[in-house]
Amino acid sequence: MSDEPGASGGGATTYRPVSSGDLDLICRHRHEMFKASGRTDAMVQPSTDAFREWLKPRLDDGSYFGWIARLDGTEVAGLGMMVIDWPPHPSHPLQSHAATLSTCSCNRARGAEAWRGR
Repeated sequence: MSDEPGASGGGATTYRPVSSGDLDLICRHRHEMFKASGRTDAMVQPSTDAFREWLKPRLDDGSYFGWIARLDGTEVAGLGMMVIDWPPHPSHPLQSHAATLSTCSCNRARGAEAWRGR
């Protein structure tokens, strides 16, 4: 059994909307998302710092929104989105963009079953 948070897998997954109080969590998730793609802390940190400054007012006004997944009381994943203000198109009158999608390493590659409430 792993000592990583959320690795026990025995509890129910719950979801909650992001809030302005999640600034550090979202920035950490995004930082780890880019590190998981092979980048180093040194490569990612400047972007994380810039993202934090960009994100704060958007969390405050709700234009950045999303959900946090919790397993056994620990935040294990998050999805951050924003609506893109592009002109309407017949095929898609409103567009959104997933800005951040992150899962802690203890819950990666477990498929949809890992997120189903138990």
